[in-house]
Amino acid sequence: MQQNDMYLLQEYQEQMDTLYRQVQLLDEFIGECQQAQNALEDIAEGAEGEQMLVPLGGNVFMRAAIADTEKVLTGVGSDVVVEKSVSTASDFLEKRMEELRQREEKLIEASQDIRARVQELQQRLQGRGSD
Repeated sequence: MQQNDMYLLQEYQEQMDTLYRQVQLLDEFIGECQQAQNALEDIAEGAEGEQMLVPLGGNVFMRAAIADTEKVLTGVGSDVVVEKSVSTASDFLEKRMEELRQREEKLIEASQDIRARVQELQQRLQGRGSD
């Protein structure tokens, strides 16, 4: 029975590691969305032809001239890009971030549930070890 518990303990640890990686990925994506939202604010405040830094990813930027302060291109999935107003794109990002935060919350709750099971299992194993 103790070997089964040890196996279960290892399985729980692997599940917690997976959940932790998923939370990290969601955090990164939320950060990217926030960065995009900041860029939209810069565009909305800018003037056509004005220079700005455009993030390319990996902390790399390029200078670019704003061609249109009213519309942006927004990826909506499956390599589909649609033109949206800056405010609509900002709302789209806000909704996306909220969905990501909700997913993150569920992952954290799942992790806490697993952590509680791990603690319970560890207590049970320690109780057997002292017999």
